[in-house]
Amino acid sequence: MFFSKLKTVYGKKFEIQFGGERALQQARREWYSEISKLTPESINLGFEQLKSNLVEEDPNYEWPEVSKVIALCQLNQLDQNLPSLEQTIAEIIQRNGRYRGENFEYSHRLIELVAQDCGHFVTREPSDKFERRVRTSHKKWVKQAQKDGLPQRRAALELKIVETPAFEYSNAQNPFQARIDKLRKNQQGAE
Repeated sequence: MFFSKLKTVYGKKFEIQFGGERALQQARREWYSEISKLTPESINLGFEQLKSNLVEEDPNYEWPEVSKVIALCQLNQLDQNLPSLEQTIAEIIQRNGRYRGENFEYSHRLIELVAQDCGHFVTREPSDKFERRVRTSHKKWVKQAQKDGLPQRRAALELKIVETPAFEYSNAQNPFQARIDKLRKNQQGAE
């Protein structure tokens, strides 16, 4: 399943990289122990990630390197409890669309962090550009989650509202206001 997907994705580059059937069999034997640890779901998710990397023209995935593709599948196996890119985009659109102005709780901290990075672009950019921006941020936070975990929420600073007394014009002690009053009186007297 793994190598057939690899061949489908890379096409002619796969044939160039592996040559004939003998080289392919040798690669299968060499990488069997690592590939056998992967679930079918993680392989599918890994190849979806590979396709998006190829669409973005990532130079690291220009040629079919088995180790890099296995690493993508392993990452996806680790982040299966993290929200998908599609779920992230959907929640950001909901927050900035239907639920704008209301209290809105994101379903996962990762989505909240991605929304902080680029949520305000949802109404300012075309959908394809916005999705690329979200994909980049999502990828960054997924790597962060796998490496060190996601940062915790910080408490907001307390806002102290001090009521200032209303300015009473009649008993003004403001020197500027007194000067304006004097100029007005002189103007009225001159008329």
